[in-house]
Amino acid sequence: MAANWRVAVIDAATATEAALTAGLVVQLSATLSPGDVTKKLKSNRMLGKRIELAGALNMPLPARIQEDLVDPRNAAMHQGAEVTRDQVKAAITAAWAMVHQYDPLPSCCHPPRSSQDA
Repeated sequence: MAANWRVAVIDAATATEAALTAGLVVQLSATLSPGDVTKKLKSNRMLGKRIELAGALNMPLPARIQEDLVDPRNAAMHQGAEVTRDQVKAAITAAWAMVHQYDPLPSCCHPPRSSQDA
């Protein structure tokens, strides 16, 4: 987070997308064949689309995931926008919640530091 905030937001979104995809596979596999799961994921390739799909499936999502993670990631990625410290904190917090929910890290990993530590 201290080295490059723009990269941190992009990496947080990447971790979110990977974890959410794992969660979507589990959710969709409950009612669809493996081939149909693959088709559904291919038709919802981008993070924003996968978040919309997860919402439509009533999967738990952070309330402000669009504002806290997707919008800053898109601005950084597609417009080269700078990212603020507060945006990075919010993005990492949202990413941590998604990873914890859908593709938990080993117990040796720790949650993000509190705002007092950063």
